[in-house]
Amino acid sequence: MAGFFVFRYGELQIAWLAVLGVVPLLVSYRKRVGHILVSQPLPAVVLGGAVVMLVTSILMLDDPLPDRWQVMAALANLVLLAAFFAIPTLAIARRKFRLSRMLKTVVVVAAAATLVSFIVHYGIRQAVFPIERFKNVLVYSDGLNPVLTGLSCGFAGVLSLGLARRAETSAGFWVWWGTSVILMAGVFYSASRSAMIATAAGTLVMVLTGPKYKRWLLAAPLVLVTMLYGTGLVGASTGPLGPVVDLVKRGDSGRMAIYSAISKRMVEPAHVFLGHGLWTPESLPPEEAGSLAFHAHSMYASTFYHSGLLGAVWLFAVLGLGLERAWSVWWRSGDAVWLGLLAFGMVGLLCDGTMPFRVMTITRIEPVLILFPLAVSSAMATTLERNRRREEYRQTMPMAVSSLVDEAVPVPVRVRLDQKG
Repeated sequence: MAGFFVFRYGELQIAWLAVLGVVPLLVSYRKRVGHILVSQPLPAVVLGGAVVMLVTSILMLDDPLPDRWQVMAALANLVLLAAFFAIPTLAIARRKFRLSRMLKTVVVVAAAATLVSFIVHYGIRQAVFPIERFKNVLVYSDGLNPVLTGLSCGFAGVLSLGLARRAETSAGFWVWWGTSVILMAGVFYSASRSAMIATAAGTLVMVLTGPKYKRWLLAAPLVLVTMLYGTGLVGASTGPLGPVVDLVKRGDSGRMAIYSAISKRMVEPAHVFLGHGLWTPESLPPEEAGSLAFHAHSMYASTFYHSGLLGAVWLFAVLGLGLERAWSVWWRSGDAVWLGLLAFGMVGLLCDGTMPFRVMTITRIEPVLILFPLAVSSAMATTLERNRRREEYRQTMPMAVSSLVDEAVPVPVRVRLDQKG
């Protein structure tokens, strides 16, 4: 996950995941992986739905058939999806819920990338804010898109709040609290409204589920950065309230035209129920949907476009089951960070992003915002439930053994005592 903040090209993400995850799984854990994916409801639904979508896409005869590379990429995508759910399960089982080291790595790398990007973008390159929005300069030759930069920073910012909330010392709390301020600054200076709203949603979950004495402290980073950004006191060239005015002037950024063009293409019954297929290009002609129609700008609209109502039902079933798993983790262990991250992803991809279950599309954000919290919360909930059943069994075992002894042993014991007496 940390690689999403520093890898220059998307192909490196897939190669890195394959080396660290897929190859070890196939070599060392191939027998356990099948059991993992079948025993947990969430990965079974995700992978089962992915197979169904693949089959229905092949059966869509009115669209051009895919070439050999597209079929191979779709099959490889199934392997990567399986890895996304198997890796956290094995890690949690071996580390016994000690995820702190892995999560801290993600946050530290994200914060370091954000700081470097601030220095390079606004210092060395002398970009003018808010005309030139903040972006991660480590990704791609000209930097990562501001929207994806804001979403990735918001993801790490909510995660940092989770580390602050679980910190055992005051020093640890303030370290992760300060890190969340840096990351949320990346969110607001990217001027991505989707990222801002999603960060507010994730922070709200962390605040409402946190201890009462820490709630105002957990909300403080978001409030502080909102004030600095909204007033234009730090770095803005347009004066007070200039960044807010810029947000309002941008309107819907052409999204309504995109959604309208998609709806006009969903007329025939086959398209309404099954979509246009996974291989159909998501980009629409500019004369239909404007200049920004290179993708659907919504994971919900994208899923409906490619897989119809069948895919939409699949998506909402996965998200609903994921929320139930994340809620179960919070209810049983008090760890609400996965519930917060899932809320962040569901809100953040409402008006941005694409179909969330296609890792092979060289996407920058969907696997992070959706697949990662789904996979970890699924693994943690399953393990917590298994541990609870074991504990209940252990607690009932002494009573059962005691009752057997009381019923079976007294007669022989009395006989021996009588013989000795």
